[in-house]
Amino acid sequence: MSKKYTVNKTEIKAVQTLLKSIGQDVERQGLIDTPKRYVKFLKEFCTPEPFKMTTFDNEGSTNEMIIVSNVPFFSLCEHHLAPFFGTAAIAYIPNDKIVGLSKLPRTLDMFSRRPQNQERIT
Repeated sequence: MSKKYTVNKTEIKAVQTLLKSIGQDVERQGLIDTPKRYVKFLKEFCTPEPFKMTTFDNEGSTNEMIIVSNVPFFSLCEHHLAPFFGTAAIAYIPNDKIVGLSKLPRTLDMFSRRPQNQERIT
């Protein structure tokens, strides 16, 4: 089920101004609802799903690296506001606690859903 994101007149006006600044006619049929759709897109793109970090006692005294690889992600370049994407490998060496494996990709999603430079996500 998709979330409902509200859009206000100020947000619509900001995107209209941006479109006008690149020579677009915001009254053109194809662009009339674009500002509203774009604001909703950005809100959804930059909002990670909340989750609870589940941990367990490290009963077996596991001390070897735990790795989840080929985890897809997407983000938004903070310098150009252009989307970028890739795959990541996430690893950690447990101490007293271990983390549920599904939480590692969710952590990546939480950090990737905001404007940032591409090097920082590495």
